Amino acid sequence: EGRGEGFRSPSPSTQGLNWSLKRLHKLILLSTAYRQSSFRDAKKERIDPDNRLYWRKPVQRLDAEALRDSILAVSGSFNPKMFGPPIPVREDAFGQIVVGIDKKEGDSKNPVEVDMGGEDCRRSVYVQVRRSQPLAVLNTFDAPVMEVNCERRQSSTVATQALMLMNSDFILKHAARFAQRLRHEAGDDPRAQVLRAWQLAFSRLATEKEISDTLDFLTQQRDQLKALQEMEPPPKADKQGEAKDATKEARPVEKPDPQSQALTSLCQALLSANEFLYAN
Repeated sequence: EGRGEGFRSPSPSTQGLNWSLKRLHKLILLSTAYRQSSFRDAKKERIDPDNRLYWRKPVQRLDAEALRDSILAVSGSFNPKMFGPPIPVREDAFGQIVVGIDKKEGDSKNPVEVDMGGEDCRRSVYVQVRRSQPLAVLNTFDAPVMEVNCERRQSSTVATQALMLMNSDFILKHAARFAQRLRHEAGDDPRAQVLRAWQLAFSRLATEKEISDTLDFLTQQRDQLKALQEMEPPPKADKQGEAKDATKEARPVEKPDPQSQALTSLCQALLSANEFLYAN
């Protein structure tokens, strides 16, 4: 674990040996041990359960910035623009720090959504760093704090990470965009959508069992959402039986499509899966 760049240390006494950190790094990065996957083999597991011989790579979660960028890429929202001003951050109505322009509605404290023209979907390296306002989705997944130097990143597993993946507006929005991308690229065929989803999220083909289980999930989720819609009560009327807002022409409320909602739920589950969160 290095604690500096070595600028204050004396020059090497063995310069004639042509010692090269670049060649050392190349040797390490191209070694079999470094390039191992984290796949567990039952036979090797019995011989070396603690992985002392480095027969597999330790499981490693994506860094916070890489995780956010991966979600943007899979959902089709990623903006590859380089350079320019940083992406601003602000506090939303729930006190979470999110990407966006800080603008209030009149004299109130209610934040107003401002269209950033895709600037909010640039790489996380361009997100504004404010010590008093760390971006929630990065902070939750152990992005280093700026108060002190970060010599080595920490990786935690806490309940707030699961809650972020379940309830965050960022996750919900990009799960919906992921589903929209699947409908655009794979059409309305559920099987084709599942195959494309696995390719985008996990960079591999889905197995037949995964396809079968996922199609069953989509069917069950669609039926449940449809049943919930049918149970919703009709809009309330006043004593005269008229719509409460008499100044506006009554328009039928368009209910969301249960099939699309089910696909969005699937996309959110894929973005929350260990296979997506962890590098193999």
